[in-house]
Amino acid sequence: MEFPSRHDVAIALIIDACGDLHDFPDGDVLVATETETDESGYTVNISRIACRACGMIKVSRWREPGPTEQARGFIVLGQYEYPQPGDVPGIVDRAREITDAEYAKYLATHGFGDIPSYYAPDRRATTERYDFVLRIRAGQFFLLERPSKIGEILPIPPYATSTDLIDAVPGAALCWAPVDDGEIAVTVVTAPEDPGPDRSYPRIAELSCRFHSGGIYLCELAGRNHELPPLPAGYGDYRLRLHTSDSGCLLQIWSQPRTKPLVHPAM
Repeated sequence: MEFPSRHDVAIALIIDACGDLHDFPDGDVLVATETETDESGYTVNISRIACRACGMIKVSRWREPGPTEQARGFIVLGQYEYPQPGDVPGIVDRAREITDAEYAKYLATHGFGDIPSYYAPDRRATTERYDFVLRIRAGQFFLLERPSKIGEILPIPPYATSTDLIDAVPGAALCWAPVDDGEIAVTVVTAPEDPGPDRSYPRIAELSCRFHSGGIYLCELAGRNHELPPLPAGYGDYRLRLHTSDSGCLLQIWSQPRTKPLVHPAM
C-alpha cells in the first residue's frame, strides 16, 4: 500500500462515518445498469447504485428469469464495492479539513511513519500557465517527477493507467502528441481545481496520476528536460487532462482524488 494522501484519509473517514446506514436512492429496485455474459453464455444483469452519503456502491447480479422461473422467483447475488475516491461526496472539502495532527494520527494507526518533510500540505494556489516548444520523437513526450525516469513508463507496463492520449504510473506519464516527428507547441496549466476542458481542441482525454513530492518536469524522448514549478499540493493524486490538435497540445494538471480515466466526446 502506498503512503496515504489526505484524500485517502478523507475517504476512510467518510465511509466509516456512514457505517452500515447507507443512503441509497429511493426506489431501490432491480434495474439493470449494465450486463455481462457468464461462463455458460447466459446474460447476467448488473445493477450498481451508490450511497448518497459516502459513495459506497451496492452491486446486484441476476440472470434474467425464463418464463417458468418468473413465477417461482430468481436468485439475486449482492455485494458492496468501494467507490473511486473522486466519486465520494464531499471528499475534497473533508480532505481540506484534516489537520496535520489528524493526518499523523491516521498514519500511525495504520502502521506508517511520520509525515515526510517533503510531502507538502494541500495548499491553495493560483492558476499558472507555461508555454514550451517540444521536439517530438515517436509521437511522445513525458511528464515526470524527480527522480522518475522515462524507463518507469516506457515500455508501458501492464499495470499502467491508460486512456487514448495518456498512459501513467505513479510519478510518470507518457503523453501522445499529434505528430510523430518534429516540433510542437505544448502549454501546461497547473490549477488549484478543475479548470474545465478547452473545447477548441478536437481530442481530449484525462486520467489520474499520483505524485510523491511534486517536483516535475517535461521530458523529450532522447532530448531536453523542461523544469516546471512544484505541484501546489505536493504529495497526492492529480488529474492530467491532455488536449491535442494538429497545431499543439494543452496539458492541464490539478489536485483531485483519483477516479476512472475519461475520454471526452468530440464536439
